[in-house]
Amino acid sequence: MDYQKSDYSKFKPVAYPVRHRRKVPFEPKLSLPLDYRGMLARIRELDRELDRFVLSDRDFTDLVNDAYSDNIHWSVKIEGNDLPLEEVRRLTTRFSEGHIEERNPGPRQEIINHLYSFFAKETLGLPWTEDTVRQVHSMLMKGVSEEVVPGEIRTMEVSVVGRDGTEYFVACPAANIEAELVSLVE
Repeated sequence: MDYQKSDYSKFKPVAYPVRHRRKVPFEPKLSLPLDYRGMLARIRELDRELDRFVLSDRDFTDLVNDAYSDNIHWSVKIEGNDLPLEEVRRLTTRFSEGHIEERNPGPRQEIINHLYSFFAKETLGLPWTEDTVRQVHSMLMKGVSEEVVPGEIRTMEVSVVGRDGTEYFVACPAANIEAELVSLVE
C-alpha cells in the first residue's frame, strides 16, 4: 500500500454512527503482520540512503511545516474543525515565520494552539498524569469555543456530526470519561 497517496478522508465505516467502545482497563493489543518486517527493513534502508543527502534550511522548514500541517489538520478535523488543509498549511507556515495570527474564538485559534503545543516540552514530558491531560486540553482549546471549558472534563454527551447532519462518531459517554482517563494514564 502506498501510504503517501492514501486519502483517509475517503474512508467510510460500514455504518454510522461509529460508537465509542469502552476501554477500561486500557490494554491495547499491538501486533504487526510478519510481512511488515520487509517493509520496516526497506524503510531503514531508505532512511540510511536519505542520510546521505543534505537539505537546505528552506527545504527542511518546508518538510517540517508540511508534517505539522498534515498532523494538525487530521487531528482537528475529526473534532469538527473544517478548515481545509491548505489553510492549515498557510497558518503553520506563517506561525513558523513568526507571524502569529490568533483569532479568538474559532477554528484558526485551534490551529495556533496546536502549534504552540510544540513548544510545551515540560508540560508534555513523560510520564503523563490526569493533570497532564487536562493541561494539554486547556492548551489546545484555549479561546477556541465558548461552549468548551479548557482543561475540564466534559459533562455532556457529544458526537461528531458532518455538515450534512450525519452523525459520524458517538464519543465516550460523559459518565465514563474519568474512569477511561485513569485507565489510559495508568
